[in-house]
Amino acid sequence: MKKRWAPGHWETSGGACFVGESSYQAVLKKVKEKSGHDVTGCPHKLSLTYRRNNPDEGDNYFVDIYLFVKDFNEDEVKLQEEETCDFKLATLEKIKAIGEEGKFLHYNSIKAV
Repeated sequence: MKKRWAPGHWETSGGACFVGESSYQAVLKKVKEKSGHDVTGCPHKLSLTYRRNNPDEGDNYFVDIYLFVKDFNEDEVKLQEEETCDFKLATLEKIKAIGEEGKFLHYNSIKAV
């Protein structure tokens, strides 16, 4: 997979809710699709909610960011190859460094998490 938009940058996985689906239900589905992990029943919390406004692009949406706690090994991660090209386990300090380098998309929106 070659990333056409912002190659060489890191970002969190995303997705949309279907009508009648909660953001929690959607994130359970997306985590499973993109990483192969079922986080149903894992300790979790809604860490951040915000609205992203892009009036020039007509791309306005709400974002809910969840934190899940689950022990796993890297070899258990099964990426959805059509949409995900890599993953990285990182400390908070490393994430901050990537964000400050300008290599983490939307970092300024989520750095409070």
